[in-house]
Amino acid sequence: MMRVYEPPPKNYESLSKDKKDAYHAEAAREWHAQKKMNGLDDAAGPLPKSAAGDIPLPNGMEDYGEVRNVSNDAVDDERPIDLKIARASAFAGEPIPSRPWLVKDMIPDRTVTLLSGDGGVGKSLVAKQLGVAVAAGKDWIGTLPESGPVV
Repeated sequence: MMRVYEPPPKNYESLSKDKKDAYHAEAAREWHAQKKMNGLDDAAGPLPKSAAGDIPLPNGMEDYGEVRNVSNDAVDDERPIDLKIARASAFAGEPIPSRPWLVKDMIPDRTVTLLSGDGGVGKSLVAKQLGVAVAAGKDWIGTLPESGPVV
């Protein structure tokens, strides 16, 4: 497993030498701990020592591990999706499709549903019971839900 590190803060250049040393020292500690955790030895030899003493400084950004640019600039490069324009008047006179229900008139099927209540009143228990009833095809609090797979 390789850890992804954040690039230096935007105000890095304005930091004092002590703050920069502290930043690099912490990054080096994390880097060495990650290498040790992954069972890697330091084949390149020790890194140079920092002004703080025995804490080695990294040689460059490559010593921090994999660095990814997480800016939103990449989104601008994607082509827009072509969407079909539909007018509401085109649906006039069309039959309204029936709504599928997991539990008739209580829980719609294939849609986001909210189960809310105060803490400790049994929301999780009711949801688990519903899952078992759907998977087993059994009744649930006086109703018969549609049977099917449960995640």
